Amino acid sequence: TDSLMVRELGLPVAEEVLLLLDTSVPAQEDAAEALDAAMTALLSLSRSLTEQGIAHSVGWKNREPDELVLRSVQDQQDCTAVRGQLLTAAAAPDTESICDCFHKWSGGIYAHTVVCAPALPRGLSLLRADNRVTVLLPDGAQCCDGATVVPILRGTMGQQLEYLEL
Repeated sequence: TDSLMVRELGLPVAEEVLLLLDTSVPAQEDAAEALDAAMTALLSLSRSLTEQGIAHSVGWKNREPDELVLRSVQDQQDCTAVRGQLLTAAAAPDTESICDCFHKWSGGIYAHTVVCAPALPRGLSLLRADNRVTVLLPDGAQCCDGATVVPILRGTMGQQLEYLEL
């Protein structure tokens, strides 16, 4: 025929990086510090990707009206706007992790998903579909099925993020 046919193997995958912030605060003494480290890591990664001209998306759970916020970052202006929105995002103990929230509201598949979290989030398998998933945790590396877990320690965070492969 005269029409072009495109065949895709499996689910369509967005060819970009997705950065997710888990604002679910664990019940632990240093929860605020851990969330601050996770947010700092996400903002640093977003700024670095923007400076390199790499488009990406940033997502987090909005507690009012309890849904996923997903923003595209194309340039420095977008990066600054997202930073302002993230800094006002409410954190709270929650039964729904960012993985559950993303799966419920979006379900899209990205080439590489990076989850910045104060503690290991539940439901990481919901983000996996033959793509790369990396979890950045302030309390050090933990074993996690199918995802790469990278510790983000306050004193050496810049150096650790510099070697992160996106």
